[in-house]
Amino acid sequence: MWIPVEKYLEGQITDLGGTNKANVHLKLMNGKVVTVGSSQELLAAEKTNRLYKLAVLHVGAEENLRTGELRNLRLLTFQSQPSDWSEAEFKAMTAKGTQAWKGVSDAWLEELRSGKE
Repeated sequence: MWIPVEKYLEGQITDLGGTNKANVHLKLMNGKVVTVGSSQELLAAEKTNRLYKLAVLHVGAEENLRTGELRNLRLLTFQSQPSDWSEAEFKAMTAKGTQAWKGVSDAWLEELRSGKE
């Protein structure tokens, strides 16, 4: 199952541009390189030379709920500063919340979210 998401990806930009299909090649902190689609207008509007520099990209994508894999990445904006986001901290908080809500009925949650009594 693929769901639309927005993410912040941090890494080094290793390639930027494209004649027919504009994109950004980003080498993530774990060494994996991802290609993020963009528009030529968005890349041309950049005042800063970002090539071979650390960057944080705000991207839209589709994420697989089971594997966490991202596909169809597209650049929304460049962020000015690397964030203090920690994927490990987020996963730890998610695990803690999952454990805390473990015994709660899904039906009760859906009823609560719907606003119906």
